[in-house]
Amino acid sequence: MSIKKFFSYIDMGIGTISHSVGFLSIIFLVFMMFLIVIDIFLRAVFNSPIPGTFEFTEFIMIIATFLGLPWATFMEAHIQVSSLTSKLSPRLKETLIIINYILVIGLCALISSSSYVEALAIRKIGIVSAITNIPKYPFYILVSIGYFLTFLVLIVQLVKSIKRAIKI
Repeated sequence: MSIKKFFSYIDMGIGTISHSVGFLSIIFLVFMMFLIVIDIFLRAVFNSPIPGTFEFTEFIMIIATFLGLPWATFMEAHIQVSSLTSKLSPRLKETLIIINYILVIGLCALISSSSYVEALAIRKIGIVSAITNIPKYPFYILVSIGYFLTFLVLIVQLVKSIKRAIKI
């Protein structure tokens, strides 16, 4: 198997995983929307809101944000400030992109590992939410997973960017 074909499989696999967790984050956002609407309806009509809706919303936002991050990164849907780089030569622009990828890859690795270590500490201590007593450590693990998947996506994008820079 050639390196090009191997990289193609890696790219496709990471893309599939990114799209899957992105779709999962959308499902959680829709669930959160319905939860909030039902809570407001029950509060307004029956004066009986759903207990813990605020906590559930917080947890769902964590899930949606950090599972949506790899997908947004894979789709390159993040904000780019092109006014700074639009006047640069293609080679310099691609070099800056490569440097940016390297820095962000390091940051994602740091955040992913730190979140996982924090999750283990929180699990050991036994920290739970105030109203619903839901353990908090799984959400730290989700943050770690989200950043790890983003780390993988960024590595693929770094390789693509290096390939583009070589062709320039």
